[in-house]
Order: sequence, then C-alpha cells, then structure tokens
Amino acid sequence: MASTILNEQFYDKLCLCKVSSEKKWKCMNCKVLLCDLCKELHYAKDHEIVDVPVKEIIQDETNSFDIVLNQVVLCEQHNRSYWQYCQSCDVLVCLTCISNCHNNHKLKEVSDSYKIKMEKLKEQQTAISKSTAELDKNSVEISKWHKKAELKYQNAKDDIIIKEKVLIDAVHEYTRKLQSDLENKWNAMHETYTANQKHVQSTRAKFNNECTKLQDIIESKDLARVFGTSKSDEFADTSQELNMNTRPMQVFIPGKTPEINQFNFGELRTDIEVKVMNQLATEITDVNYLLCSRDGTVWIYDENETLLYHATPEGNNLTIMSRFQIFFLSMDSLPKSDDLLLCSGEPTLQQLDRIHGKLTDSKYRTDSYVYTTAIHITHDKRVIVGAKKGKQDTFYEHGRNSEILFKRSPCHITTSAEGNICVVDRERLTVLDGNGEVLNIYAGNDRINTSDNEFNPTDMVITPPNNLIVADSKNHYLHVLDSSGKLLTYFNTKDIGILLPRSMSFSKNEHLLISGSNEEGNSKKTILFEVKIIGY
Repeated sequence: MASTILNEQFYDKLCLCKVSSEKKWKCMNCKVLLCDLCKELHYAKDHEIVDVPVKEIIQDETNSFDIVLNQVVLCEQHNRSYWQYCQSCDVLVCLTCISNCHNNHKLKEVSDSYKIKMEKLKEQQTAISKSTAELDKNSVEISKWHKKAELKYQNAKDDIIIKEKVLIDAVHEYTRKLQSDLENKWNAMHETYTANQKHVQSTRAKFNNECTKLQDIIESKDLARVFGTSKSDEFADTSQELNMNTRPMQVFIPGKTPEINQFNFGELRTDIEVKVMNQLATEITDVNYLLCSRDGTVWIYDENETLLYHATPEGNNLTIMSRFQIFFLSMDSLPKSDDLLLCSGEPTLQQLDRIHGKLTDSKYRTDSYVYTTAIHITHDKRVIVGAKKGKQDTFYEHGRNSEILFKRSPCHITTSAEGNICVVDRERLTVLDGNGEVLNIYAGNDRINTSDNEFNPTDMVITPPNNLIVADSKNHYLHVLDSSGKLLTYFNTKDIGILLPRSMSFSKNEHLLISGSNEEGNSKKTILFEVKIIGY
C-alpha cells in the first residue's frame, strides 16, 4: 500500500515534468505528453501510449494555429503545471487548485479551452479592427467637417472685411462728393468775390480821378469851367452795383450717426447643413412637380410625357403603384382626402381620386376669362389660384401703386405661417402680406446670380420653422429666406452631389425630397434625393 502511494506520488511529480522536460510520448487516456519515465508509469496502468513529435498541431475548422503542448507553464500559487481550465472561474488550474477550491467546478481540457479562447481573441481582434476602420472613417469625416467649417470661417471673415471696406468706401465716396460740392460752391463764390473786387478797384480809380477834376474846377473859381460841368459827369459810374445775388455759402449739418448693426452691416448666422440620407433611382425623364403625401407615398409629374406617377419609396427604389396620362400645370393635395387638386388652364379646377384614379371637376372655379397656372391650399383650407388674367380672391396681379408684380405667369404659390403669400414666376420670388402689400421681391443674390447665371427659381417650399427654400435649378443652389423673403443663406447642392435641383417636397419625417441628377447634362434619368437639412 505504501509502495502504491509512493508510485502515485512519483507519477504525479513526473506528470508535472519535474524530472525531465523532454516529452516524446502521449498518453491517449490522460491526454498529456510524457517523458520517458512518465511513459513507463502510464504503461503500468495499461494506458495507450503513442509516439508524437515534439510539437503537436491542433487545426481549427477555419483557421490554423499552433499549441505547444510541451510548453511548461506553472501555477504561480502552487508551482505546479496547469492541468485543466476552469470554465466557472475562467482560469487555468493545477491539481492542487482543483482539490482546494475548483473540485466541483466545470473543468475542461486546456487544449480545447485554448481553441475556444483563441477563437474569442480572434473575434475580439476582428471587432477591434472593424472599430479601428470605423474610427479611421470617422477621423476622415471629422477632418472633412473641420476643413469645411474652416473654409466657412475664412469666407465669413473675408466677407466681414469686404463689408467693412464697402462701408468705408461708401463713406469715403460720399465724403468726396460733399467735399467736391463744397469746393464747387466755394470756387463760384470766390470768382464772384474776385470779380466784385476788381469792379470796386476800377470804380474807385474812376472816382478818384473824377474827384481830382472836380477839385481843380473848385480851386480855379473859373465861371466857365464851373458851369461847363455836365450832370452826367457828376455821377459817372455810380449806378453800377456789385454782384451780390449768389446764394449764401453752404454749411455742413452732421446727420445722426447710425448704430452699426445687423440691418446695415450684417450678422453672423448658423449656416445650414444638408445631408443626403437616401437616393431613389427613377426612370422618369423630367420631374416637373413633386408632392409627398401624408401616407408616405409620392406624386411625381413628368410634363414632357404628361404622365403622373403615384409611387412608394422602398429602399433605394420607387415602386410605381399607378400612373395617369394627364396634363396639368400645378397640383396640391386636399386636406381631408389627400386627393389631388389640379389646375390645367381651365377656370374649373379638377380633382383626382387618389384611390380609384377618377378625374372629375371640383367645386373650385375661377372667373371664366382667366387661364389658371398655379394653385395652393393654405393651412386654413383656403385655395389660392394664380392665373394669367383676371382678379382672383387673394391673388394679386398689381400692387397698391398699380405696378405689375409678376413678370410672367405664377408657377408656384405657397403661404407662410403668418399668412404671407409667396409667388414664384420663373424670374423672381414675390412675397405679399395678407392685404396684398409687397413685403419683398427677391431676384437672387449677387454672389451667385449674374448676367451669365440668372436666378432660375423652379420650386419653393416652406420649412417647419417657417422659412422659405427656393430651388435655383440651373445654378445648382438652394436659397434660404425668411418668411418675408429676405435672404438668410444659400447652399450649393453640387457639394453633396445634387445637380439641377428642380422640384421639392417635405416628407412626413420632415426630410426634403429633391428631384435632380448626379451627372451633369444627363436628362434621361432623374434621381430623387432625400436630404436632411440642419439649421434652417
């Protein structure tokens, strides 16, 4: 019995590689590598012993990795080789560890646990690599954002300096004008003064000469000379008067020095940020009108083909639910039914049933002598109609001073929250208040629109914060104005890959849908860009 215990103790020590570090054998029962001495002990227990190389390779199903099974790793606490892996505690354990505190824990072979651990480590490595790649991508985006912000900062700084110079130049120019006017006035008065002085001197010389003659006659006491003096000689040149009829010299009356503020100098505003959230590919040639419904569907009109499409956005594509061969000039949706109200030049507006596709005359009718070109339904359910001729209820062709407000036929109408009426007529935007008074006429911005790049408004929308966005299609710009028609900012859609922005409509999630192209000069394919606008 004592011999058996001794042998087991010796076997235990040999299994822990305290005798020899060279292992050439493997016990298939115990699944450990053995030195020559350990091999004999395992033979004595009728264990299956096989010959193995110094290193054993364990292949993973998808990856190859090596485990050096004869690597000696000792337990720091008991100075014995690790025997198994404790899954309960997630640590390697030796025999003493097992007997002391891991006896009833879930244990696993080191080699199997090694494979699992390696897989987890590789998964973590892959996750870190993906996170690093995402971090690098974010770093690039941050750099782009910073570069764009820096460019805007520099442009704003330059614009402030330019505005300062413009005001200074204007003050200098006006100062020079006043000084020039003052100099001209002074020169004229000085010339008059010089002429008067010459006249005084000339007259004084004559008077002195006459006075000398008279003195000689008086002193001569000659009767003939005294009576020989004529009356005209006595008053020679005394009737000529000096030229004193010029206006008094001008004086400078300083005006009130104005306070420099945002109204006469400008102000800093948070610029808008436009992000493309999605692109919807279409096979439509030209989108003239775009209208988002409350149910998420979209109405798209191609004027060239006189086709009206009713579509549903699905991912990056549009699913056409129905199409109608119809001609019209403007459309809007009725508040309750979401049916379309159309105008096509006729006095009676038409109504299109969105479900059954039936086209009928609506209850809305204008004067019989007008040609309807644009319609808009207000928040309080009033219908505003634009037309070539005639006077409509809340439509204004002439201002209070009888000036013509619209150079061409109105093509788009919308209203602000406070009831201002905004009208686009292809050349400019006119904003009227509810009484028909002109609040502003916007014909573009000098920094964008020139004689070669004229303002080309093709559509406009009112934003949720009650500002106006106007599409300047040919110049690839969006102009952002307040509800009275004053410019707030502008955005070049080329910067986000949108060319020729033409029609617009806000979706139910307050994203702006813009029809355009991503390839200049390509009119065969229209793309609907879903964009998110921040800061409008």
